[in-house]
Amino acid sequence: MVKTFSTNVVTNDLKTTKDLSDKIAPTKCVICNGPTSFYHYGISSCNGCKQFFRRIIVTGKVYKCKSLTGKCNLNENKRCKYCRFVKCLEMGMEPLSVKNEKKIIGSRNNSMKVLKSKFKAVRESSYDPGVLLCADLNFLLQKKSVLSGVDKFKKPSNWPIETKTFKHHIFTCTREEYQEERKNYKFEHKLWKAYDMSLILDFIKTIPFFSKLSNEEQIELYMSTGIAVNVLVNCYYAFEKKQHYISYPDGYCPIRLFEKPHPLEIDVNINSLKPFFRLELKQEEFCLLKILLFLSGNLTSFTEESLEIIRLEKEYYSSILLKYLQLEYGEVKGATRFTEITMLVQSIFIYIFIIMENVIL
Repeated sequence: MVKTFSTNVVTNDLKTTKDLSDKIAPTKCVICNGPTSFYHYGISSCNGCKQFFRRIIVTGKVYKCKSLTGKCNLNENKRCKYCRFVKCLEMGMEPLSVKNEKKIIGSRNNSMKVLKSKFKAVRESSYDPGVLLCADLNFLLQKKSVLSGVDKFKKPSNWPIETKTFKHHIFTCTREEYQEERKNYKFEHKLWKAYDMSLILDFIKTIPFFSKLSNEEQIELYMSTGIAVNVLVNCYYAFEKKQHYISYPDGYCPIRLFEKPHPLEIDVNINSLKPFFRLELKQEEFCLLKILLFLSGNLTSFTEESLEIIRLEKEYYSSILLKYLQLEYGEVKGATRFTEITMLVQSIFIYIFIIMENVIL
C-alpha cells in the first residue's frame, strides 16, 4: 500500500485547517476581533495574533501589563503584550502546538519525501505501462497506483543510452532531407512525455483530497495541472543531477536531438532550469510545491463544494510550506523565500502558455 499523507494532524492548528468536511472557515479573530479565515494553534485567529503567540512561546519572553490591572481592552489597543498573551491562553491557544511544530512538519515532509522517492524509483526503473499510455482516463483512475509496487522494478543495466543526433533539424530541413535521415535513425528511449504523465496521475491518486472529487473533477484537475507538474518534475530532476539541461533517466537529452537546436528548444530544455538553480529547492520545498501546482489549476467545472475543498487544501499546504520555511530560515527570511517559491507556480503556468502558443503558431 502506498503511504499517503495523513489527515490526522497532531496540532490543532493544522488539524482544524485539514478537517475540510467538518469545519467552516472562520471570519473573526477571537483575540482581537480582526478579520480572519484561518484557525491557528486551536482557535480562530488572525495571522498577527498567531505570530505574536508563537514568538512569545519560541523566545520565552515575559511581559508585564502596561496598565498593571491585567485587563487591558484588546479591541481598542493590542499593544499590551501581557494581556494579549493571557487572552491567547484563555481563548485556547496551545503552547504545545508551537513546540511540536518542527517535529510535526518534519514528519509530514518525511512522508512526502518517501512518496517522492517512490516516484523517482519507478521513473528510473524498467517499468513499462505499455498500452496503458493510451487507456481511457476513467479506467486509469480506478487502477491501483503503480507506486504501491515500486520494489518490483529494477533499473535497466544498459542505461544511460546515448542520444543520437540528427544533422538536419525538422524545423528547417526539407521533407526529403528529414525522411532520408529518419530511415537510419533508431529511437531507443522511452516516450517520456506520455510515461511521465502516466506516473503523475498515479502520484496524485495517493493524495487524500483527490478521492473527494468526482471522476469528472479528477480528470479536469489532472488535465489542468498535469503538464505543469511534469515541467516541475523535469526541472527538479535536472537540478538534482546538477545538469543545466533537461535529461531523462534512460539518458535521453532532447537538446542533443538536433545538431543545431531551435531557440524554442533552448528555452524549454535549458533556460527553464534557471529559476531552480537560483532557488536551489530542497526536497521538502519541491514536494510541497508539487502539491501546490496540483491545487492551482483553472477548474471551471468544479462544484462550489469541490472548489472549497481545493481552496482549503491550498491554504493547508501553503501553511505547511510557510511554517517549514520560517522554522528553517527565520520568520522574515522564511516568508521571503515562501514568496519566491510560490511565485514559481504562476511562472510555470505562464511558461507553458507561452510555449504552447509558440508551438501552435
